[in-house]
Amino acid sequence: MGLFDFFKKRKDDLGYDPTNIKLLDLQPGFMFDYREKTWVVQSVYEYGWGNNYFSFEFVIDAGDEQSVMSVEERSGGLFVTIEKSVKPRAIDADLPEYILKNEVPPRQLTYEGVTYLYDRESIGSSRPEGTDEWSDLISWEYYDHSDTKVLCVEQWGENDFEAYVGTVVPESEFTSILPGNLP
Repeated sequence: MGLFDFFKKRKDDLGYDPTNIKLLDLQPGFMFDYREKTWVVQSVYEYGWGNNYFSFEFVIDAGDEQSVMSVEERSGGLFVTIEKSVKPRAIDADLPEYILKNEVPPRQLTYEGVTYLYDRESIGSSRPEGTDEWSDLISWEYYDHSDTKVLCVEQWGENDFEAYVGTVVPESEFTSILPGNLP
């Protein structure tokens, strides 16, 4: 099969339109440019939040840095964040205990001098894309006063906690999206 035959394939065959690849089409091995770096998708996770509402998390690597890109469809288009994993206790030394004791997180958290205000709680399940191994979680989102910085705390099972800190990014900042391997 030649290069031009690849572009003749229909979206149904590939799961995406090869002439117009979008962020939600990303799969492991896909590449894109963001902030003067080329990033490679390492893995994809699907999140189900009920009522047929889904979001996706992409573990991405630029060689010298690894991040998580979260993408979900909202009424105004795609909502995208780029985040880094942080230890929940780096945000607040007693954060896991506070949540376990009160069954809700604090209304406000401060991390590295930025104050984040509680926005919403989401209860759902996640799985590595392509598997049927769902894991339940509770996610709490916080945003700074400008709504450009995000902090997310997740509880997996009874007492496993993860946290992420990052920024809200316009979809237009992601360019040159390419599949990793042409068939």
